Amino acid sequence: MHRVAVIDTVIDSRKLHCQRFESYNVCRRGGEALTGTGISHGTMVALVLDHCLENYELVSIQVLPDDSGRSIVLIKKISHTPPSFPRTAAKMAKKPIL
Repeated sequence: MHRVAVIDTVIDSRKLHCQRFESYNVCRRGGEALTGTGISHGTMVALVLDHCLENYELVSIQVLPDDSGRSIVLIKKISHTPPSFPRTAAKMAKKPIL
């Protein structure tokens, strides 16, 4: 059995198929865990591991605040980029798309 640790943002273990899940949160303010409402970066990393591994244990060590809400806003901005604005032109101009 593999034992894997992810040091990142919060992980939502309900989306995983690991045999055992442990969670440690060292990123707290006023005694409360910093959590968000969307899929966090830590959960996305864990989902990649979940896809590649079978019969594993996962240890989540949250050292970064959850920025999943900000990620959702970024995805919405990207999805609302006008189709007439070619992404290659943005690269040529060396300007960000957003």
